[in-house]
Amino acid sequence: MSLDRTVAHFVTHRRPVVFAAVGLLLVASVLVILFGLRFNSDILDLLPKDFDSVQAFKTTDREFANARQIIFALSLHRDDADLEEITGRFCDQLRNEPWVIRVTANAPVESPDGIEDLQSHLAVPLLLNLEPPAFATAMQLLQPNNIAARLHELHEKMENPGMADLKLDFDALGLVQEAMRPMAGSFSNDNAQAFVSPDGTMHLVFVETNQTGIGPHECQALMRQVDAFKARFLATCPVKPDILVTGRNAFVDEISRAMRFDIVSTLLGSVILVSVVFFVGFRRVWPLVALMHVLLLCCVIAVAAGGLIFHELNLITIGLCSILVGLGVDFGMLLYGSYQSQRNAGVEHEEAIARSLKQLGEGIIIGALTTAAAFISFLLSDCAAFAQLGMLIAIGILVASMLMMTVFYACVSRRRPPEEHDMLFEWGKRYVAMVFRNPKPVLITTTIFLLALCGIAAAPIGQLKMEADPKTLEPYCPASVALHTIQESFPAAKEPLLVLVDAKDAETCHDAWTKIQTQWSALVAAGKIKSFLAPTPFVLSPERAKENLKQLAAVDLAAARDSYNKALTAEGFNSTDPAFQNVFKLIDALQAARASGVPVLNWHDILPQSSSWWLLLDQFFARNSFLGAAHVTPLEHIRNVEQKDALHDELTVPGVSMHITGWTYVLADLIPWAKHKLTLLSMVMISFNIVLLAFLYRRAGPLLILMVSLALSIGAMIACLKVFGFALNLFNVLAFPLVLGVGVDYGIYILLAMRQPGDKEYAFATIIKPVILAGLTAVAGFGSLAIASNPALRGLGAVSAIGIACCLFSTIFFILPAYLLGLKR
Repeated sequence: MSLDRTVAHFVTHRRPVVFAAVGLLLVASVLVILFGLRFNSDILDLLPKDFDSVQAFKTTDREFANARQIIFALSLHRDDADLEEITGRFCDQLRNEPWVIRVTANAPVESPDGIEDLQSHLAVPLLLNLEPPAFATAMQLLQPNNIAARLHELHEKMENPGMADLKLDFDALGLVQEAMRPMAGSFSNDNAQAFVSPDGTMHLVFVETNQTGIGPHECQALMRQVDAFKARFLATCPVKPDILVTGRNAFVDEISRAMRFDIVSTLLGSVILVSVVFFVGFRRVWPLVALMHVLLLCCVIAVAAGGLIFHELNLITIGLCSILVGLGVDFGMLLYGSYQSQRNAGVEHEEAIARSLKQLGEGIIIGALTTAAAFISFLLSDCAAFAQLGMLIAIGILVASMLMMTVFYACVSRRRPPEEHDMLFEWGKRYVAMVFRNPKPVLITTTIFLLALCGIAAAPIGQLKMEADPKTLEPYCPASVALHTIQESFPAAKEPLLVLVDAKDAETCHDAWTKIQTQWSALVAAGKIKSFLAPTPFVLSPERAKENLKQLAAVDLAAARDSYNKALTAEGFNSTDPAFQNVFKLIDALQAARASGVPVLNWHDILPQSSSWWLLLDQFFARNSFLGAAHVTPLEHIRNVEQKDALHDELTVPGVSMHITGWTYVLADLIPWAKHKLTLLSMVMISFNIVLLAFLYRRAGPLLILMVSLALSIGAMIACLKVFGFALNLFNVLAFPLVLGVGVDYGIYILLAMRQPGDKEYAFATIIKPVILAGLTAVAGFGSLAIASNPALRGLGAVSAIGIACCLFSTIFFILPAYLLGLKR
């Protein structure tokens, strides 16, 4: 007994065995998903891992405390409300939240706590980090005559408007000013952190959280607490400000929650579209229900297989189900269409199954292989998320081809009478009869039309550009809206480039940043970069500190204390006034540093965790290493790889190992990669198709027709993208190998019909309807991704749907008449 008849007999007479096996497979798959699979929403997994700029981005995300930071933006557009007062109330309530470590709503030098930390904790390490000549100059300020002269000068100036009274409270001796002097070369007005917008309508609040992990579940739990706090605050606040929330936590929370909507919406959209196509084509409900159950089983098996292979799946795999429904249903459409034709011809149930398997079984296996190969080619993309998506869909397609030829037939009722009148079949039959009689007019007309589209694709009409704007990859969500609103309100909030430098020890780290400071300052002066924000003043040098401690040993700190006390009395000040105690604290800190003889070089050992200065330091330093980051603002937005390379050459410092990243930098870096991958994956798919189809056809003519059809389809696809204004980005270029892998299937089915013995016209009439319906369902499956919130998935679906539609058109109106013309000859 032949294999097709064996399968037909088994699914007809051993249905309980088939369903029992399916039940066991389903239970095992569900257990794997529940206990062996995790999901992550890291958008960086969409980027190729081998690029230094991508790895630097991931390092920033993983090593720096800013990943656990939440940014609030409070805004008011009423003149009768005090934004500062509302922000103060907001911060006071925030500090009482159990998930908050610290709250920063003002620059450290503008808050009393920040000034106190500067005087008590930062000043001494910064002084010891000065160059020895500068430190010697600073120590001259502790000479008794200099102390008396400065206090007398400040006292005289207090009678006139000015800053003398502020200097007396903040820096009576001028030591703090000397300690902060190196910051002038590392900070500028262009990149300094502002907390209030220029128009005074928005105030930023930065919150460091006690979040233990940065995964989607931890972010969701944290943001639930944030949302609850916002609701409580607004309920008690008499004036209701607009409160925007952004930051990595907010993005991950919203993206991961959007996964659920995308999974449901894209799957539901795909199921509805596919169901409509199937019902219009066959006007049967139960086979449709059976198809959907088989496809759902394929999805579950594919996800379980992904869990066994990868253990953790990225959010991009949400596209699995809708794509698999759109592609996997093709096999069911073809098989059921052939089965129904046999039944309409009076063939019994089991025999109709056997004949349809004989007619299409080989084509379905070949089609599954070409489609699976198209998705497996995603493994060559070097993107973890797309590699996972490709592997899962490839597995699902192969499983679907097997289950459609077995389980689906076990679900088809043998009692259902054949369709008496099939309108779509009749239309297809008439078209085939017309083309069968005279294929030349259809072939010539279609060829001219497709060549015209290819001419549009090649001509300078419209523009098909490679989009390098980060916004094309950014999901639309409240956190994204909040970020762009903040960037519009704060000119300095535009995302800068990040430059990472990792050193082996403190002295090497200090030397590297000193060289960077020198070279980049020259770049700013020459007008080659706009500004930069570097950690150089805060990178502590052990050698400098030791040398300066030797100088400090010769300073009479006791005499300085006594002179300061006497000068206060002489000028009529009360030395016990808290406003003057900062100098005594600073002298005591210098005394303690001299007594220890060992400089403290770790800011975590110097500053309390509640200090507002951590907002700045966390931008510069990773948690537990000599890894530092600088922020560079280029003169203009990076739009191409030439700009990126030129900026890289300018920023690179000889002898310093650095890693440059940032969204605009990364995307400019990846444009050549995307073009290379487009070419590579397309060539891989073309080569695979040629080898496989050569084995299947064993003749050059049909193979040449199919390859020409694919070329014309790709040209028509590009023309449609240009006409409809679609821009290619780093990820929807992956649609091209997909179209090559999926679109070739329809030509294979036409070829197999041509190879059937007997009446060729009837064979083509039998296959044309299922091919059209299969193509429409594939377009529907990819098209349903248009409602996904993930832009990479949305773009991939739209471009793939256009390409497959072009392949379907070419199959019906080019391949079919070309094959028929060959038959006549």
